[in-house]
Amino acid sequence: MSIQKYNRDFFNLPSHIDGFFDNFFSPSTFRGLEKNFSDFLSPTSSISEQDKSYTIHMDLPGVKKDDINIEMKDGTLLISGERKEETKGNTVMNEVRYGKFQRSFKLPHLSDNSKVSAEFRDGQLNIVVEKAEKEQSKIIPVN
Repeated sequence: MSIQKYNRDFFNLPSHIDGFFDNFFSPSTFRGLEKNFSDFLSPTSSISEQDKSYTIHMDLPGVKKDDINIEMKDGTLLISGERKEETKGNTVMNEVRYGKFQRSFKLPHLSDNSKVSAEFRDGQLNIVVEKAEKEQSKIIPVN
């Protein structure tokens, strides 16, 4: 059995752990990361189906109508935009996320890309996509 010299730092471990967390959660640690957190801005949404259409509802509080882009291509609805930060005075605390967002929804093949309408009011975006007429079967005679 060998004798080992004890390490004083081991007995100070609780103070080292406390110091680590004190430094980790200090405001200076997160300074500059706000931009990275905004990359995860993903508005909540829901899709419902009616007899002749699909309705996409998306919550976009604080987003202006001019900052929203909607595109329908190959049965995919693409919604993108940006929530811009409005600074008023010296911010003491901020839990609001800012930045660009993008959501895409693959709609069934029976959606009509030419019949899409959108309405934006009070931070709520509603998009209605009309269903295409169902393809009728056709009997083809063999000559």
